[in-house]
Amino acid sequence: GSSGYDVRGKWGGLILCGDGQLNTFDGNDEVEGVVDITGQNRHVYGGDGSLHPSSGILRYLSLRHASTSRGISQFENGLETNALTLCGVGPQTTVEYIEAVASGDDGVQIFGGLVNVRYLGLAFNAEDGLEYDQGWQGNGQFIFSITDELNGAGEHGGDYEGDDYEEFDVDMTFMPYSNPMLHNQTYVGKGDATAIRMHNGAGVRMQNSLFVHYDLGIDFEDEDPCDAWELLLFGETQIRNNRFWAIGDSSGISEMILYNEGYVFNGQEEIEAHFIENNNYAANPQFDADFTSVEGHITDAINLAPTLDSNFTVTPAYMPADPWFVPVDYIGAFNADGSNWLTCWTYMEQLGLFGEWVDPEVGSTGCTYDFACNYDAEATVDDGSCEVISCAGCTWSEADNYDPDAFWDDGSCLFTSSGTCAEDINNDGQVNTGDLLIFLAAFGMICP
Repeated sequence: GSSGYDVRGKWGGLILCGDGQLNTFDGNDEVEGVVDITGQNRHVYGGDGSLHPSSGILRYLSLRHASTSRGISQFENGLETNALTLCGVGPQTTVEYIEAVASGDDGVQIFGGLVNVRYLGLAFNAEDGLEYDQGWQGNGQFIFSITDELNGAGEHGGDYEGDDYEEFDVDMTFMPYSNPMLHNQTYVGKGDATAIRMHNGAGVRMQNSLFVHYDLGIDFEDEDPCDAWELLLFGETQIRNNRFWAIGDSSGISEMILYNEGYVFNGQEEIEAHFIENNNYAANPQFDADFTSVEGHITDAINLAPTLDSNFTVTPAYMPADPWFVPVDYIGAFNADGSNWLTCWTYMEQLGLFGEWVDPEVGSTGCTYDFACNYDAEATVDDGSCEVISCAGCTWSEADNYDPDAFWDDGSCLFTSSGTCAEDINNDGQVNTGDLLIFLAAFGMICP
């Protein structure tokens, strides 16, 4: 926890392989950046998903300073690993509450399959927060990605790719297309980074998400015969009910969404029409997304709870129909009530991204013994401060020096008799057990 987010490439990351569907030539592929010296082909993945629809459970996992490379360059394409790589993973796999920070390549990369992901925190990774490829068609919800391009931490919040065409093992027309459903994303940038790059035949069904502080919002490429632009044109891609703020110079529509490198003369007009018709627009979330850092540690924290106004409230028309999604009425990955699912377990919090760090292993300290005078009901760790002196005194109400605030009797009670019977200590007109108890309480005292 002492290293900053400028430290990367210290280990290989976590790779999970399954037999899910891909859009490669033969439906299989090998994990990037890995050589299996055992000869057991443990780095091979893909299939029809029938044998292993579940690869287990990943939950509350913090992955830091990962990524290695077999190439000369740390980021030579095809030879690097990521913090978390999901390869052909099936839909019954649980992947939630995952943090990927300071990877030398991507935070999370998904190759094909139908795996669903939820509650991803992707911070200060060298290339992309989330990248998908090879026909991934799962779901994703509550995804936070933050980049710091000024300090070498992120080219894109998300790099959405249709297939691994640059590796020459697929045809651009091969099915399935990458076309996941992504809801409730919050992407925060800094510098010249792009929020989302759509390319190589990428599709997406994205809604109720928020993108702030990027040089460019969504970059739709049209370099190939069946690129991201065509999937939008054919209705495979749907960009609905998203908000943008502080994009480029003025959050103009061509800064929020761009038809790039294409040959359709009215491509930009077509993409802008889709953008407007589906309720995407610029709106100020009125939260603090500006941060500063020194040597990879945050010196000025952020607050990601958006405003409660109608621009960031989801109407029934944009609620998800798929029961896998959690139905929430806010745009972005975080509720306007200030709750933050990335606190109390993440390295991001230790770096100071959300404010002062409180170690959950320590918690609140104080006296945890309920018999002590200074018992603290909210303390979780005893700090050795318990004492029983300040609340000690005479607890007998009949005594001359009765202390109503005392709840430990220290034997200091004094009694004087005003009756004719000296043995009637409590002056009730009779000598009984009450007098005996008073006597026993005072027994052994040294009289002044």
